[in-house]
Amino acid sequence: MMSSTKGIGSEPFLISSYTTQRNNNQVILELWGSKEAITKGIVKNLEGKQISEIPLARIYKGEGQLIAGSALLTYVTITQLSPVLHTIGKKCIAWLVPSVVADRNSVIDTDGSDCSAEAIVNLEAERAGLQKLLPNDFLEDIEQNYDTGKELDELGTKLFNNGNLAEKNAHFADAIEWFTKALFVHILLQNKKTVGACYAYLGNIYCSIGEYQKAIQYHAKQLNIAKKIDNRTIEEAAYSSLGNSYHGRGEYQKAIKYYNKALVIAKQEQNSEAKVAAFNGLGVAYFSLGEYHKAIQWHEKQVNIAKEIKCVKSEGLAYSGFGKAYHGLGEYRKAIQYHEKDLKIAESLQDPVSKSRA
Repeated sequence: MMSSTKGIGSEPFLISSYTTQRNNNQVILELWGSKEAITKGIVKNLEGKQISEIPLARIYKGEGQLIAGSALLTYVTITQLSPVLHTIGKKCIAWLVPSVVADRNSVIDTDGSDCSAEAIVNLEAERAGLQKLLPNDFLEDIEQNYDTGKELDELGTKLFNNGNLAEKNAHFADAIEWFTKALFVHILLQNKKTVGACYAYLGNIYCSIGEYQKAIQYHAKQLNIAKKIDNRTIEEAAYSSLGNSYHGRGEYQKAIKYYNKALVIAKQEQNSEAKVAAFNGLGVAYFSLGEYHKAIQWHEKQVNIAKEIKCVKSEGLAYSGFGKAYHGLGEYRKAIQYHEKDLKIAESLQDPVSKSRA
């Protein structure tokens, strides 16, 4: 591959080929080309400098395409290069730290309004971003007092549990703080499953307090982690949560899209509880669109499965959905009957939220 490339500043140079590889969760980019060209473009500016001294750099080819072509780095803005390790003949090795990692076919808009595919999560970039947000005393405590992976894992578990407790008690600001700290620790440990769980909780909390843009961003990261570790249960949950978040934004067609993705996995995995949740989401979304007959059809599927698995709470949700849909159709007697069924279940569960809904 031959490419006319702009290096640091405006001076052009040629890159004849490249490869990328992973090493300790950082990306190494190897460039082959004229030693003179590489030296002018990179080494001259960076060799021997510390990371903090290096200016921002973007390395492109053609119309905004980056020379880094791995799946992880395609169409990414690289905003920082660490010191060049060495140059031997025509070979130059540089360490790259991407700050934004998303290919152009898989982008969340800057306002968080779209998640047509998924954000590609780079944990090193996530760690660096969190490090800027977290208090210095917390970071210093980790550096000075946690020497082993086991100690860090115990800390991460404690932080996660604190977040879970705060979330259950609706102390959302505290929960966000605990889960953010837990996220940082588990990124350090490369515990991807728990990282995904932190993203899930943070997304759910932001959805609960009406910050749907942030919720979408966290659930998109949850989804990406689920795919990386090939965990279909987490993947289904992420799609369902994205549906909830888009519904909260009033983007009902997008909500339907993600509920359907969740439903596909729920059926493949024969997960009845997940199917019930997807049916409910679809029913609520079609109700919000004013398509009351479709809403009723989805709630019928929901109530049938809910009865099969003896999930009384989901059965009550279905009755609530029926009541709203029939009310929308002007069939008020039917609406009252279903709301009464919902209320009866809420009273049996002693659930104040369900009571207020009914």
